[in-house]
Amino acid sequence: MAPVVALLARLVAGPLRGHPVFRRLLLTQVTLSFGQQLSALALPTVAILFLNAGPMEVGILAALPWISSPVLGPLAGALIDRFPRRPVMVGADAGRFLCLLAVAVSLLVGELSLHQLYVIAFLYGCLGLCFDVAFQANLPASFSDGELLLANARVELARAPALVGGAALAGLVLSGIGPARGLFGTSLTFLFSAINVAGIRVPEPPPPARTGRETLLRQMAGGIAMVARNPILRSIASATAVSNLGVFMFTSVSLLFAYRTLHLSAALIGLVIAAGNLGFLFGAAVAPAAVRCLGLGRTLALSQLFLAFSLFFAPLALFGMPAVLLAGSLLLQNLHNNVYAINQITLRQSITPRQAQGRMNATMRAVIVGSVPLGSVLGGYLGTTLGLPQTMLLGAAIALLAPLFLLSGPVVRLQVAPQRAPEPVLAPVAVPA
Repeated sequence: MAPVVALLARLVAGPLRGHPVFRRLLLTQVTLSFGQQLSALALPTVAILFLNAGPMEVGILAALPWISSPVLGPLAGALIDRFPRRPVMVGADAGRFLCLLAVAVSLLVGELSLHQLYVIAFLYGCLGLCFDVAFQANLPASFSDGELLLANARVELARAPALVGGAALAGLVLSGIGPARGLFGTSLTFLFSAINVAGIRVPEPPPPARTGRETLLRQMAGGIAMVARNPILRSIASATAVSNLGVFMFTSVSLLFAYRTLHLSAALIGLVIAAGNLGFLFGAAVAPAAVRCLGLGRTLALSQLFLAFSLFFAPLALFGMPAVLLAGSLLLQNLHNNVYAINQITLRQSITPRQAQGRMNATMRAVIVGSVPLGSVLGGYLGTTLGLPQTMLLGAAIALLAPLFLLSGPVVRLQVAPQRAPEPVLAPVAVPA
């Protein structure tokens, strides 16, 4: 696996392949994509097939990894801005390795309960929050403003084949060797990622010096105020939060819909997800070109609009061709979601001072991801009371409201990302891979 991942990173790096940090960051993202695909299918599968979880229980399980963002996001951002980002990434990956290992061992010895799975899912989400905020804050510190969109697009392009292969592998692994052994193998991907990031030898820019008055509480409040006062950040946060509310109402019951209503196997569901995840590849490939053709603001608004429309195809699987319709819906979702994600993340990074990236990203994540557990729990409740396909259609209808927040603010008028005042970037130092 490691040689294949390394070859993929070299091929995708493109113009940035000589950068001393970028190839290792690509290796990390490709590896984590395999691990996240396996765990994303394995954990709810364990709950549904081994612990007899219903729609409400699965909705709670889907919500728990995301609760950490609204609860701990501003605090995590302020802390990450006080420390080097790479050690945070290493610690977070090591912790996720231990979380998945605990689930695998408990399942093997027959001692796993739904409440234990809930606790581990929450811890797993807290560690994922720390990794993601540190990773997004580390990119602007390692690349110039002109390299940011290319770096973000290349990272997503590198992840896309892993998302496709990882999804197919997840279904085959769960059907072939079972969730326990599959989760044990998945945990090793996080361990490899931690070792890979720890191996980066290029010095990281030190955190800015703090005055005595810059308490942790003041930094947290500053991050919240930064997002609240900036109309671009505020519009992006509102649109993405509403989109996530609808999308996660949809996704919280979509796996139950596939297993129990359509009676698909884990292997077939893995192949459906793999086919749908080709959308990540297409989205990463066209994200920069879409901005050149349409302008940044229109690209963001249209990608959200088409993302919402793509959700309506999945419930039609009740009438035939379930695998085709589910895969097609997921492919369109992922394509438009990736175009949107790459460009809105680059926009956020481009207008925020480097020393405040952690606070900005964590505050944005608190707002954006805060609607995810709400959507997951609401989806689980409505799936129990209203029905699975009805809940999916309602989630799609809510997601249709998201583009309005981009069309009514300054974002839609942007042709390219505005640039902040020039700031020094640490000069790259060539280091052998």
